[in-house]
Amino acid sequence: MNEIKRLLDKAKRKNYEIIMMGDLNNHYDSFLKRKQKGQQIRSKHQIFEYLENISMFDTTNLLFDISETNSRHTFYGNGNNKATFSRIDYIWTSYFLALQLNNQKLYRPNDIKTDHLMILNQFFT
Repeated sequence: MNEIKRLLDKAKRKNYEIIMMGDLNNHYDSFLKRKQKGQQIRSKHQIFEYLENISMFDTTNLLFDISETNSRHTFYGNGNNKATFSRIDYIWTSYFLALQLNNQKLYRPNDIKTDHLMILNQFFT
């Protein structure tokens, strides 16, 4: 996490527009629930706290009302003989890019074997 912070802080100082994306193996909705209840932030959720503190935005949350019935799953696993679904892949952007966000689609690539969906964001600019 220190390297991510270093790179993002450097980009912020240079006034770059930022897109940070990837498999964070973490659940933003769990972080939000703890935060709303005033509970202590777990160390595994510090990445989300940091991103919010530097005014980065989760593009999925900007476009969709995320709930337990609409979680926009990006990962489909099969552990303990039981299918599991979760949202652990994210695209976070800086403020200006967040304002330019137009659309998002989840895409299952046919040409590679993966248990993740690809997130495709479309921006006005």
